[in-house]
Amino acid sequence: MPTVSSGQLDSLLNMNFAVPTIANLTYLSGSAANGSVGSVTAKTGTTTYPTFDTMTVTSIDDSTNTIVVTGYYTSGGGYYGGGTTMSVPWVYTVVGKSGNDLLLAANGAAALTAVSNAQVAADIQSGNSALLSKDLFVFAIDNSSIGTAGSQTLTFTSLTPSSETVAMVTASAPTSAVAVVDSAANVQAGLDTLQSDAANISGITLSDSGTPAITVSNAQLTSDSAILAKISGSYSLTVTGVPIVQTSNVANTAHVGLTAVSDSSSNVVAALDGLQSLISAGHTLSIGFTDSGTPNLSIGAAQLAADSAVLNDITSGYTLTVAAGTSAANITGIAGHATTVTFTGNASQYTVSAANGTVTVSNGGVSDHLTNVAAIKFADFTEIVAATPGAASSPTTGNITELYSAVLAREPDVGGLAFYQNFLQKNPGTSLQTFATFFLNSSEYTSNSAHNYAQSTAGDQQFIIDSYQNLLHRTASASEISFYENNVLAPAVAGLPAGTAAYASAQQQAHALMLVYFSASSEFLGDVQITAQNPASATHWLTLT
Repeated sequence: MPTVSSGQLDSLLNMNFAVPTIANLTYLSGSAANGSVGSVTAKTGTTTYPTFDTMTVTSIDDSTNTIVVTGYYTSGGGYYGGGTTMSVPWVYTVVGKSGNDLLLAANGAAALTAVSNAQVAADIQSGNSALLSKDLFVFAIDNSSIGTAGSQTLTFTSLTPSSETVAMVTASAPTSAVAVVDSAANVQAGLDTLQSDAANISGITLSDSGTPAITVSNAQLTSDSAILAKISGSYSLTVTGVPIVQTSNVANTAHVGLTAVSDSSSNVVAALDGLQSLISAGHTLSIGFTDSGTPNLSIGAAQLAADSAVLNDITSGYTLTVAAGTSAANITGIAGHATTVTFTGNASQYTVSAANGTVTVSNGGVSDHLTNVAAIKFADFTEIVAATPGAASSPTTGNITELYSAVLAREPDVGGLAFYQNFLQKNPGTSLQTFATFFLNSSEYTSNSAHNYAQSTAGDQQFIIDSYQNLLHRTASASEISFYENNVLAPAVAGLPAGTAAYASAQQQAHALMLVYFSASSEFLGDVQITAQNPASATHWLTLT
């Protein structure tokens, strides 16, 4: 016997049946809401059947729950047979079910247009017997005969779909068990609604190919656990906003592929070893801080080596301070996060050298080898570590260090240098002149009234004098001032009226270009670079790798 549900009428196709299995209704009462059939009581009795010999379901449309029943009869002929087999299609919408009996709606005899559920609902509510006897039929799909003597009382309910989408469940909460089939994105968006209807949802199938992904909050993982448990098949959960204390439980929950931790930096540091254990066990984490600003994490060299995977999974900005131990160690900083390595003694107690990207800090027979670090902090001085300056078209952190001195008259701070290092990595084609413009536009520079240079030759000459003093800590000679004024600054503003936006823009670009030429001075590097002849000190604070 065919199995029928909303959107699943295929089993009726090509079904042949005798005429008594389908009949008009003679009486119908019940209720309907929102254009859908609810509970309907129908009576069949002394009914005039369609005058056909046989009937066949010749077409179905699952999208509209529509079937076409074609009736066949013989026209013409006589006692010895003959005649022509004629056919008439009847289009019905299946709107209800009672056991093996279907409630069909049509729009009059031999209608070619299906009737909507809303029209059926109107018939029920109006109790219009003329409409009911014309429009509504009973179809016994088990091929049993519908009686014509007396009456049969049948109670129909709306045709239950074999599955519903999230939108269907949201629009009308199911009153009996229904399966949900929809995309992971739609299930995720409707998760809370599905949870409220969980008692009447038999299961959820995700229609996506591959391994669908669903993102839930840590709160939803608990509050919507009943409906999540009804999702079948392979899928991956990303859980956001997970505090440290719940990280292990969440990571070990079925289907969780990514645990997004959100907590204070101090709580994360305290839990580094436990988080590393989860990663080692195959769990995937991302870690964000709830702190304001850019926190600094302080750990030892041994913990850096042991927990580097966790530190690399932190998505928030932070700086890192690593305390060197008493034994020799290879210390590698975390990419994208300025790492400072601290030593307990004064700078004069250590020898600092650099080669092939590695800085070696030695004290007696103990040597630490540092890579990817931004600074070395002794008890009395902090030394900056930067890459050897490059060409104007391919600057490095060494060039940025020079700009700090030339423009801001100070050593770079570790966090600021790390910012520009990250910018360089993400934007490798950025010119040194562009970086110089960044510095000239910085609030630290523009907020200093001494930098409000006049739009004149005197103003440009003062800019040259200040740059020499900032970078080289000496007074520029007359020939040096003349060289930059005549070859860089004056040509840039030639023909432009002072006081105009065009002049201001050209002057700033000229100042930036002069900084590009000037900051590459070997005199500056000789003054500040740590070498065998000039060990780490307050004056020599730059190590180039």
